[in-house]
Amino acid sequence: MDGKLDLTLGHYYFHQDIEYSEDYYIAGGALKFVLGGLMDHTSYGAFIRTDYHISDKPPISAGARYTIEEKKASIIDSTDGKCTDVGTYICEGKWLDLELEWTSVTPKLGVDYKLKKIPWFMLFGQKVSVAVALTFEMQNCMLHSLI
Repeated sequence: MDGKLDLTLGHYYFHQDIEYSEDYYIAGGALKFVLGGLMDHTSYGAFIRTDYHISDKPPISAGARYTIEEKKASIIDSTDGKCTDVGTYICEGKWLDLELEWTSVTPKLGVDYKLKKIPWFMLFGQKVSVAVALTFEMQNCMLHSLI
């Protein structure tokens, strides 16, 4: 297509394990209980973006992203009484296991426009899913150099 089409492919991977615990001492320790839990969180994504350059006009962009999100958690359930295992978090019979996985496809359509008098500034609009975004992007310029 005479060099008018740019194609970008990519992927994303994120993983974290979180351990969270809190000890509560209320009224000088007259009431003690704990809250907290463990979470395993993983996210995968793949995306494609094409930019079609129409002569010297702003390029038209189109693309899509596919995301898989997985979360598994064990939390201390305090709905039927509080766990008082301060410091140990054993909380036998008080742990609630949760698991959720979801996927999404996010399409994108947009136009990029660069201001000729300010080469490091670009204004672009895009429609992503059902939200409309208007973003200002600084290119090849450190923020502190503007001050």
